[in-house]
Amino acid sequence: MREGGSPFVLRVLGVYRGDVPGQPQASVGLVMEFMENGSLASLLEHRGGPPPWPLAFRLAHQIALGMNFLHCHSPPLLHLDLKPSNVLLDSSLNAQITDFGLSKRAHSVSRGAHEEAGGTITYMPPEALTSLSYSPT
Repeated sequence: MREGGSPFVLRVLGVYRGDVPGQPQASVGLVMEFMENGSLASLLEHRGGPPPWPLAFRLAHQIALGMNFLHCHSPPLLHLDLKPSNVLLDSSLNAQITDFGLSKRAHSVSRGAHEEAGGTITYMPPEALTSLSYSPT
């Protein structure tokens, strides 16, 4: 993420290390842009259904551009947990992908990098559920 940015991937501005009131020990956290409109999941819940078609199309396009940005790295960065709660919305309802806790750099199969699939099961691709030897590509 230090190599550059995309307007569709949430930027990390810094790292916080220090005391947090009510916590028994020092905490470490990431400092990121403030996203005024919460997540795509909260927007869908608040609306009780899908957003209007123009907004849905724009959000899908922005998410695709963010994923393309991640996949164009060398080696590609695989998010592995893309879901509505990991897409945040700014004051203009522009999408930014976040939560890279499960992300991995893609390695070629010829180098023998086989790792267990991770992520939220309801958002995993079907092939990840049917094969014990699934490796994201």
